Amino acid sequence: MHEHFEKRPELLPAMKSDARDFLDRGQCFFSFEAEEPLLTTCVEQLGDGWLVYASDYPHWDSDFPGTVEEVRRLTAELGDEVTARLLGANAARLYNL
Repeated sequence: MHEHFEKRPELLPAMKSDARDFLDRGQCFFSFEAEEPLLTTCVEQLGDGWLVYASDYPHWDSDFPGTVEEVRRLTAELGDEVTARLLGANAARLYNL
């Protein structure tokens, strides 16, 4: 959407601001599952404030237990603060908890 807004605005006549503004205003969140192989790339591209953990518990396809440990493994290089936001703080902000 960002590139279309920037280079082809005629295709998005109702769009009054850049797609990134939705993130900056806190209007858009993305969920990820524990086995997301591109999680680090997503954090690097979008930032860590817009991603929420989709545990899928107690859905039939949940890999519970163990999913939190998998997320911690995937995010180890990002640090404890980023991991804490991904595993709960962002969701708390999204849901005003």
